[in-house]
This record gives sequence, structure tokens and C-alpha cells, in this order.
Amino acid sequence: MKLRNRILAGTGLVVVVAVAALVLVLGYTAPCEPAPGLSAESTAMKAIDYRCYGSPEVLALEDVEKPAPADGEVLVKVHAASVNPLDWHYMRGSPYIMRLESGIGRPKVTRLGVDFSGTVEAVGASVTRFKPGDEVFGGRTGAFGEYIPVREDRGIASKPANVSFAEAAAVPIAGVTALQAVRDKGKVEAGQKVLINGASGGVGTFAVQIAKSFGAEVTGVCSERNVEMVRSLGADHVIDYGTEDFTAGEQRYDVIIDMVGNHPLSALRDVLVPGGIVVMVGGPPGDWLGPLINPLKALFVNPFIDEHFSFFVATMDRDDLGLLADLMAEGKITPVIDRHYPLSEVPDAIAYSEKGRARGKIIIDVQPPARNPWTDAAKRGVSFRALGNEPFWSLEIAPGRLTMITDSGQRRTERSYEEPVVEGATTTYRSLADDGEIVAVIERSPCTDSMSGEAFEATATVMFGGTTYRGCGRFL
Repeated sequence: MKLRNRILAGTGLVVVVAVAALVLVLGYTAPCEPAPGLSAESTAMKAIDYRCYGSPEVLALEDVEKPAPADGEVLVKVHAASVNPLDWHYMRGSPYIMRLESGIGRPKVTRLGVDFSGTVEAVGASVTRFKPGDEVFGGRTGAFGEYIPVREDRGIASKPANVSFAEAAAVPIAGVTALQAVRDKGKVEAGQKVLINGASGGVGTFAVQIAKSFGAEVTGVCSERNVEMVRSLGADHVIDYGTEDFTAGEQRYDVIIDMVGNHPLSALRDVLVPGGIVVMVGGPPGDWLGPLINPLKALFVNPFIDEHFSFFVATMDRDDLGLLADLMAEGKITPVIDRHYPLSEVPDAIAYSEKGRARGKIIIDVQPPARNPWTDAAKRGVSFRALGNEPFWSLEIAPGRLTMITDSGQRRTERSYEEPVVEGATTTYRSLADDGEIVAVIERSPCTDSMSGEAFEATATVMFGGTTYRGCGRFL
């Protein structure tokens, strides 16, 4: 017995020492290294690099060697990219367990960014799907740079002609994750009740639209300021988590797609129908296990219950990208874009993403967008009014100010607004206040007032006070 105890004690000590050593190794962060110089024969391009783990300050815009397409590759001139939580997980090397793959002490791959859209610059030997000049989008590490090589049989697809580069860049990781969560893991069918927890984020905004396209009855969970936006995506019901806990309600769901991980597994199970499914896409932050905590718990729970908890990491699949391209072309899904940053401000974009307040996706304009005369016109100030079957309302936009008049002229609300977001002929104004927020989408397209027959040069869609207003307008 004494010998057995000694063996067990020795084994236990070895395990403890091994775990402690692993913790020390994984938690070690090496200092940043200087960027290597380029050879005289190299052609330079701009890209975001990071040579140590840390906060956004470790990211730098550097001159790096422009790649050439290898056999089976296409070289894409990147027009736009987008930010994902994946980017800052790699930037920080967190949770630390991921460093077994990304690099112990410092990153093995120093380029960042995955989602891209752009035009094919050149093709390697044996490439048959694409030719120079084709507009494409997809996912490949290193998207925060002016050029990126991509295998034609991997994560790349043709961009629909009616979709902007910014919209296409918003899709790859978030769109594919949402599609595979809804279709493959959630097995969503027409008529099922589906709840999306985190419906206003990158994956959530796509999940709402994809679940609706499958014929599901969709409930979105988000903050008060995002309720109208989530409803506009097609959600049948929207829950403000600040005033209502969906796990305490009477409604039962066939599928829950959870991007947040802020409820115990037992609470989620309580609002599932018998045999229901929870798809865990995201989870709580943490340097050690972080979003892996709930999936690890699910491994122990699943064998003993009829319901099923599923966790997965999406696979960048070219066929799924093609399906998403078709859905965009048909108008069945529309990317939601929060704001734009130039390539030089990727650190600021990632810092904003880490706050968890982004609505939809954050876009990186790798190639400066062409000067758009609509931008200057939009910022000069524009006034809109609508006379229809509802009470009179009007919206006035002046530099830095939104004024909304409703209730047949009896209610006047003024708000300052963020920098307008211009996409082609469409400009979006969003007020800074969460309480009584005004979101105005102005599109430069002919509009005729339904009552007076008067012609205007623009259409307006305004979300305010739980109501969506539509009308016509013109520049002042």
C-alpha cells in the first residue's frame, strides 16, 4: 500500500509540474521584434504586421514584400477587409491555449485579418476559375494588406455585381459562421422557433437573416439601441436584454444560436423544446479557456440529456461563400456595416471591436474609396419630408445635427450624429444618443410623393421611437 501511495503521489506531482510548466510556457509573451528589411529586388506593399502578442499598439503598418501568385493561386488586390473577434484573439494570443497553434511566445504568422474583397491582379499556372479583373471576396490570413494570394480552390468566390466591395468584405467569416450554425449545427427548418442571442453583432445579423430565409420564426436578443435594427433584418420578435431575460420567459425554442455565452447551460436548456439544440458560437472572455468553458461543460452534459449543446469553429468553404453571394445578389441577406476605417487605423478598428459594441461589421478601406460627390452633398445638409397615410413627419439634417419632427408636428427631437457612412448612393446617419436614437438612411434615387405627386431626388428611411418612417427628400 505504501508503494502504491508513493507511485500515486509521484504521478500526481509529475502531473502538477507538467501543468505548471505548460501554464508558464503558454502565458509567456516575448518582446516585439523589429521588422526585417526588404531586399533590393523586392516590390513593396503596405500591410498590417504584429511581431509580438499584446494590445492594438503592437500592430504596425509596414512595408512588406508584395507576393506573387503560386501555382493554383490568384493574387487579389484588396479593396476592403473587415474586422472579426478572431483578429484580436490572434493579436493577443488569447485564450492562451490557442498559442499551441499560433505560436509560443510570439506569433508564427505576423500578418493579420481574414475577410477581404477586391479584384484579381494576376493568376498562377493552372488557375481556371478566375482571370485578372474579376471582382472577388473571401477569407485568407493577411487580409489587412494591399495584396493577398489565395488558392482558387479555397475560400474565394465571385462578388455579385450589385454588392459593394465593403459589403462583400463584411461577409466571409461572419456569414459562413452564421450559415453553418443555422444550417449544419442547428439544422433549422421552416416553422421552427429560433432564438439568436447577440443578434446585432457580426454573426448575429447574418444569423437572423439566414434563419428567416429558411422559414424560421426568429427572435433576436440585443440591447435597446439595436432593437429597431434587428427588427429591420426580419426578426419576428426582438428582446431587449436590458429589460427582459429570455431564459426566464415562457417561450420555448427549437434552436438557440448563442454568440454571447452569458447564460448557464441549465438556463438555456430550460427554454428549449424537448430535443432542442443550442449552438455555441461565442462565449465569455478569458485568457486561459475563455469561450471554451461552456463547450467543455457541454461535453459532460450532452450524454445525460435529450437536448444537445454544440460548439464549432466555422470552415471557410468556397461553396458556402458562393451560396452567400447568391443570397446577397437576390437581396435575401444584406450586410450590416457599423463604420469604416482606413488601413492605417486598423489598431483603432480592433480596439473598437474589442469593446463589443459594434453593430454588424467594421470595414477596413484598404484602397482609398474613389471620391464620391454624394459624400460632399450629404454632408452639406439635406431635408426630407413625407406626406402619406400616416401623420406628417419630417427630418432635417444639418452639419452635426439631426432634427426629427413627428406627431403631426407636435414633437420635435434633436440629436447630434456620428460621421455619416457613405456607400455608393446611400448615406447612413446615426445619432450619438442611445435613448431616442435616430437612424436615417438616405438613398440618392428618384422618389415621388404618394399624395402630392411631387418629384424628389432622394428617398429616406428613418427609424425612430420604435417606428420606421419612409418618404422623399431633396438637398437644401
